[in-house]
Amino acid sequence: SSCTEGCSGSTTTDCTSCAAGTFFHKQAEADSTGSCSGSSCNENEYQVGSAEVCVVCDSSCTEGCSGSTNADCTSCAAGTFFHKQAEANSNGSCSGTSCSATTEYQVGSTEVCVVCDSSCTEGCS
Repeated sequence: SSCTEGCSGSTTTDCTSCAAGTFFHKQAEADSTGSCSGSSCNENEYQVGSAEVCVVCDSSCTEGCSGSTNADCTSCAAGTFFHKQAEANSNGSCSGTSCSATTEYQVGSTEVCVVCDSSCTEGCS
């Protein structure tokens, strides 16, 4: 079994801690159990600080994330638009196939949308 440092049940996702150098993969940061494997997080997970702990991204973040919410996606699948609060931001949300005409602008011909300034009520560019 991969649970060499303790467990709370009989499955590979019932580990309570992992051996040094092995990453602890959890469904949510608050979870006390998970699985132990590998030396890094998977593509659909984020690393918790500098700990050897990985937590699954929000289901809308299929291409990676930096946190647990749907606004923590770091990129989106092809064909899905990446919605950011500012162009320089590395995080955003993934949804839809276009930008909102009244609240966002599209960055060039990319699948990236950025929120308009709050003073722009009829759209922006």
